[in-house]
Amino acid sequence: MGTILVETGSFWRRIFLLDRVTASEEQKAGLARVLQSRYQRLCAGELYRADGRPFREPTKAITLDTGMMLIGLSECLRSSSQAEKVLRDIVMLFFEAVGISGGICRKIDSAKLDLRHQLKMLSLWTQYRQNAPLMPVLNLAAALLSRGDPQPQQTGNQTAARTARALLPDAWAIYSKTVSFFGYAVDEPRIAQDLEAYRSFPHGQAA
Repeated sequence: MGTILVETGSFWRRIFLLDRVTASEEQKAGLARVLQSRYQRLCAGELYRADGRPFREPTKAITLDTGMMLIGLSECLRSSSQAEKVLRDIVMLFFEAVGISGGICRKIDSAKLDLRHQLKMLSLWTQYRQNAPLMPVLNLAAALLSRGDPQPQQTGNQTAARTARALLPDAWAIYSKTVSFFGYAVDEPRIAQDLEAYRSFPHGQAA
């Protein structure tokens, strides 16, 4: 059994497990279904809307979903390498769920899936976990999602920061859903306080 402890001076809950946990096949399948549902909503323009409009490419937004899922898995499994392995399994199940044929899936080497952006998100979360770790992750995600979109590029850093804040509710939803599969619940971040904590921390440019 594990416990959830609130760190003093932080609005973020960290999951501490007494014993290492593994992800069951049932949990992996369930999380793959979550990704499938989220992808359908992304294609419908229902998630990760900035200034009232969806991003152009749902496949980019699923990168943020899987990045937040990796963070949640790492918290629950207490091992980033194990979390990465489990995420690769989940992504393969997700491919099948969205209609990629079994023949094609069998040709895909899960070990060669490109997870560099997701791993960078996990690295940022770990690096800044004492002071609003989600904001550096969302800054990176905003840059990734806005790439090739002329409006954020034309309006500069203010729009990028606003975009990062707009991503927060949907990003938090997939994180909290992930940890719930392991029996944990987390409070929604208090956005104003977290932003202030992030600004006051001498971290430099995170993304």
